[in-house]
Amino acid sequence: MRCPECGQTAKNDRKLQKTRRRWCWAILSVIVLIGSSLLHLAPQVRTRGWLSIAPNTLLILMLPYDETGLVRYRLLLRLDVEDYGYPPLVRNDLYKWQWRLFASRLAETARRDWKTGNPTKVIRDIDLIPDRVLASEVAAECLPQANNEDKNWLILRIAMIRNANETASPACLPALADLVDEHDETLAHLALNSIEAFDSDGVSVLPQLCLIYSNRKERGAPMPSILRSFRHMGPAASAAIPLLAAELEDPDPHTHFSALEGLAGIDFAQAEPFLLDHIHSADVERVRRALTVLLVLEGQTDRALVVLDELSRHESAAIREVVPHSIVWMKNRAASALPILDQMQEDGSEEVQKAVKWAKSFIGPFHPDSP
Repeated sequence: MRCPECGQTAKNDRKLQKTRRRWCWAILSVIVLIGSSLLHLAPQVRTRGWLSIAPNTLLILMLPYDETGLVRYRLLLRLDVEDYGYPPLVRNDLYKWQWRLFASRLAETARRDWKTGNPTKVIRDIDLIPDRVLASEVAAECLPQANNEDKNWLILRIAMIRNANETASPACLPALADLVDEHDETLAHLALNSIEAFDSDGVSVLPQLCLIYSNRKERGAPMPSILRSFRHMGPAASAAIPLLAAELEDPDPHTHFSALEGLAGIDFAQAEPFLLDHIHSADVERVRRALTVLLVLEGQTDRALVVLDELSRHESAAIREVVPHSIVWMKNRAASALPILDQMQEDGSEEVQKAVKWAKSFIGPFHPDSP
C-alpha cells in the first residue's frame, strides 16, 4: 500500500496515519539547546556560583540543609529582603504556595539551628517567617531550651508579633506562663507583659498563673503584678475572683491595689465599693492608687469622669493635685477630661495649676483637633 502524497510504502492503513518522527534530530536538538544554555549561564555560574541559577522553589526546599548559609543568603538577595528590623521588608514577591513552603522550611530551619546553638540566626529566621502564627509557635518551642538572654529575645519577638496587630498563636501562652515562675524577675515580668497582650485569650493559662502566684508567695518572692494582669482577660477570668478577693485583705498596699485592679477588670461591681472607699479617704496615696485603677479601665470612662470632677473640688489641695497627674492613665481617652482641667485652671494652689498645665501638655497629642 503506497501513500498517494509522499509515495511511502505502508503495510496497512494504520501505518499511513502514524506521524513521522526523526528521533536522531530531536536528540541532537536537545543537546544543542542544553549546550547553548550552559554556555550562556557559564559566566554567571563562575562569578556568582551555581545557586544564582537555581529556581526559587529549589532554594526554598534546600533551606533546612543549608549549613553554610549560602542558600539563605542567595534567596534573600533574590527576594530583595531587608532582614534587619521588624517586620522584615520584602520587595519582591513569591506565589502564595511558595510563601507557605517558605514559612514551613524556615520554621524547620529555625528548630534545627536552635538545637545546634545558633540563636541569633534563629531569631532572624523567625522574623522572616511570613506566617506570623507559625513564627510565634516556633519562638515558643525554642523558649524552654534557651538561656535567659535568648529567652528575652524570643519573648520580645512574640510580643512584637502581637503588638503589631498581627496574629500570634495562643499556643505560646503555656511556655510564657512557665517563665513567669522564673527567678529572674526581669524575665518573669517580660513574659507576664506578653501574656497581657493576648487579652481574653490569656484565660487559657489562668489556673497556671494562679498557682504560680501562690507558689511565689509561699517562697517569699511574691509577684502582685500577676493579680493585675487578670484585668486584661476581662470577665472570662472570673475563676480568679476568689484569689483576688482574698488578696484584698493583704496589708501590703502593692498587693492590695494589684488585686483591686484585677478584680475591677473582671467584675467592676465587686471592686467599686473598695475603690470608692479609697477615693473618699483622706490618705493621698490611697486616693492616687485607687484613681489609677479606675482610670485604666477603658469601659469605665463615664464613671471615672464623675469621680475626677468630684475630686477636682476637694478641700485638700494635695488631693486636687492628684487629679491632673492621674489623668495620664486614661491615655487616648484623656481628652474627655479637658473640661475638668479647664475649670481647675482657676485653682488657688500654684502646685495644682502646674499639674494642670503639665496634664494639658500630655493630652495635646490625643486631642481630636490635634494635627
